[in-house]
Amino acid sequence: MLNAAITRSSESVSLDLLTYADLEALRNHKLGHSSRQGSSPGAKPGWTQLNSKRYLILTYNVEFDRIHYPLALTYAGKPDPAVLQETIRRLRSELEKQSQKGGKVKHSDLQRLQD
Repeated sequence: MLNAAITRSSESVSLDLLTYADLEALRNHKLGHSSRQGSSPGAKPGWTQLNSKRYLILTYNVEFDRIHYPLALTYAGKPDPAVLQETIRRLRSELEKQSQKGGKVKHSDLQRLQD
């Protein structure tokens, strides 16, 4: 399922990357509360630690149901910009090689990476 979500080979599986605040907003929306009720940063102890967490949500949509598989990701600190730039260069090179070989690369994905 995870592979299908990453490659977008199935419309019934999707991925979302959410913060703690995003999850709280979704929960409050589902419960029918206003988004401001009880969600101020100073309202909860440890807010900074919670807000730095990210959650990968794998969603499986079937005919009459929607199943969410949450995965809490650990915070690894602020990334080094030089390492990120090198990763981007490497991925762009790999993507270019795949597109020259005739690999399945969506033009919209290639354009998004180039921007």
